Amino acid sequence: MDKLSRFELKVLRYLDDMVKHTTFKEKTMKELTTHMGLSQEEAIDIYRLWYYNQKEGVDYSELKIDRGDTPLIKFVTKMSLLIKPERESYLDDMYDNHIDELEKIYGDWFHVSCGGWKGNMPAIEWTNKGAELNLSREDWEEHFSGLDGDEVYIHNEAFNNYESYYDEMDSDELNYMHSYMNEQTVEHLKSISLLSGKSNWPGKNFVGVNTHSSYDEGEVNEFLEKSLPKNYYDDVANEFISSLSMEVSRARQNGIKELYLAEVKYDVSSSCTCGYHCITIPYADLLYIVKNEDFTTLSDLKEAEIQGEINLSEGYYDSWVDDEGSDTIANDLNYALDRIIEKISSDEDLDLEELLNEREGMLDMLNKLGLKIIAKTGRGDWYKSSDGKIELYTDYINYTDKKIQFTYEGESHIVPFNDFPNWVYGSVLDLNESIKYGKRLLNESIENITKISIFDFDGTLMRTPHPEEGKKEWENFHNKDYPHIGWWSKPESLDDAVFNIEPIESTVSDYIKEMENPNTLVIMLTGRLPHQNDQIVELLSLHNIFFDEYHYKETGDTLSSKLNTIITLLNRYPNVSSIEMWEDREPHAIAFKEWGRDNVVDIEVNLVV
Repeated sequence: MDKLSRFELKVLRYLDDMVKHTTFKEKTMKELTTHMGLSQEEAIDIYRLWYYNQKEGVDYSELKIDRGDTPLIKFVTKMSLLIKPERESYLDDMYDNHIDELEKIYGDWFHVSCGGWKGNMPAIEWTNKGAELNLSREDWEEHFSGLDGDEVYIHNEAFNNYESYYDEMDSDELNYMHSYMNEQTVEHLKSISLLSGKSNWPGKNFVGVNTHSSYDEGEVNEFLEKSLPKNYYDDVANEFISSLSMEVSRARQNGIKELYLAEVKYDVSSSCTCGYHCITIPYADLLYIVKNEDFTTLSDLKEAEIQGEINLSEGYYDSWVDDEGSDTIANDLNYALDRIIEKISSDEDLDLEELLNEREGMLDMLNKLGLKIIAKTGRGDWYKSSDGKIELYTDYINYTDKKIQFTYEGESHIVPFNDFPNWVYGSVLDLNESIKYGKRLLNESIENITKISIFDFDGTLMRTPHPEEGKKEWENFHNKDYPHIGWWSKPESLDDAVFNIEPIESTVSDYIKEMENPNTLVIMLTGRLPHQNDQIVELLSLHNIFFDEYHYKETGDTLSSKLNTIITLLNRYPNVSSIEMWEDREPHAIAFKEWGRDNVVDIEVNLVV
């Protein structure tokens, strides 16, 4: 232990007179360096000597000074060496018996005791791991976070576990909607295209292509904007922007967290002894800081900048949606599109599945009829017949009304789907019937058809009731008068709740044989009207009877209509060499044979009795 030198005595007394209070560190250092010409190191030593020994009535000449480690270094070293019970006992003794000395070590910023949860802040708790600095949120942000004002805001948004913040996305992001599409999205666009009367949609020509670079910027958004009513488009756009906003924000939050945790020395915690925010500085680090920074008190930590500057803005702007986020956005977009499709179908009373089937059937028909795609245009695919007489654009195919618009030798026409083949084969003027295509025909080529087998419906294929008995039976069943004059064109004539309508076995046996021949076109040809198609097809299907084509009468008498149909069929299937028919009316059977002889057509008629 040494006594103070004359110079030290002189300086300490000077400070008592000029500065008076040891807490005025900056003023003290200015006096020592500016007015007394001491170096920074010399001034710190003198200030520390004055700080720890100045008190009321002190006689500096009687003091004996330990020239070893400073009181602060000794204190921190002792804390690092003691185990928990010893450390707590030592602190209790200091608090009870040496409070002045303890307060000197802590300095003017830190409290010497926490005082319990949310008590005195800032304060230091001494743990087995190191010095736990218990701080207010503001103190942590300003002195220990390594963040400036804007960076603090970014940090807090990323680490906030109680509120969800989402970055607002600009509407320009709608132009990049294709970046978050999958195969299901393309199917939804296909459905919307069909519902809106279009034949092209984004992704139609990219089967098997998974790259988003195949799409033009804004292509998907423009398609939706043009195809959907404004309120439905707004719903989809808002859903996409909202989902994108959430996933971008989530990615940015994760990126900020990763960046901050990678650069921060002492991570902040909310599980503190008494503070809202706390960091723990290991004893080895604290001793190094105290010695290297030449601290006088623990309160010097406040201005020590122990955490270097951390720039979170870079992590914020460099972060974007990851693969998981892209999948989420795609699912949300698909959900929105699916919901809109349901609304449109409901509002318009449309059956999407039926429309899709109609579309596939029409495209197959165009292919079977020999029409070829010339080019892809803004009006859909441009088709042209082999003879060049017929041209059409797929956007002008109305699947809802089942009508097609085309030009024939430059003149525009709109006809039902069923009539279109006859324009292709040049038999429009002779047409007096309606046609429904079965499933098998679509898989067969026209060139392979060499025979046509024609089955009548009533009395030939099925035992259907005749008018006189049928009307009486219907009235007895329903207990009311029959509501019509006619019979064969009315749905009541095929009421399977009233009548037991069964197939004629011998005819069905012949039907089965004909269907086994892949070169035979097997059709049903009836004098009933097209509006009865659903009833007829359903009755037949109950007995596993299905035809390649179903033909009905539109105008005129039944015999003329059937002969016109035969003419149309021969024009459509040029390789047919024979026709075989099943008919229950003998006059019609005779008329068919005579027409065949007159027109050099091999027609065989099976009369069903």
